[in-house]
Amino acid sequence: MGGYKMRRAFFLLVILSVVSISGFSQFGTDIFVGYLWGLNPITTAGSITSVGGEDIMPQMVNAGFLIDYEIADGFSIGGGVGGAFQLAKPLAFESTITPDATVHSPFLVDGLIGISYFYPLQPVLLKVNVLGGVSFFNFEGFDNLGYLIKAKFGVGFDLGGMVLSIGAGYELRTYNLVTREEGNPDAKERGSITMHSIPIELGITVRF
Repeated sequence: MGGYKMRRAFFLLVILSVVSISGFSQFGTDIFVGYLWGLNPITTAGSITSVGGEDIMPQMVNAGFLIDYEIADGFSIGGGVGGAFQLAKPLAFESTITPDATVHSPFLVDGLIGISYFYPLQPVLLKVNVLGGVSFFNFEGFDNLGYLIKAKFGVGFDLGGMVLSIGAGYELRTYNLVTREEGNPDAKERGSITMHSIPIELGITVRF
């Protein structure tokens, strides 16, 4: 009897979800560009450190593009790509055991999934974003792979079919890295880095 009630409740939930989606859903794009202001120097762990032992502060420009789907009024889920480019000291690290073994990257590439919510607060909209996904430190192999998590809050302005928003939040990036010595692939060490920053971003959301 309990199983029957659970199946009936689940079936009802599915019906309500379909009705909700059919009533409110539409595709759209969410584009953002901004600046990542580092909260503290990049921290290292394991057998790697920054080249020369100098602190590296995250100071990056970033951008991203998501295709999303509005599953309820103001609430969307989606996926896309993004990236970040370091402006200050380069992202370069070396082995603490074999100094000639290094790993570096001119930019970071992200595969993103995210959710967003617009709440009407006349005459503006309150926007909440939560993003996460996999991030590539470079393309020298899957050894140098990490992830990011980002939460943003902002205000949006409805321009008729398009919402222009500005906001800030918190971003965490962490990567597992492998240093390699040129000409000696066996001379490599493993470690990790972590970045904490405040994203300050401008966004455009368009619904079709």
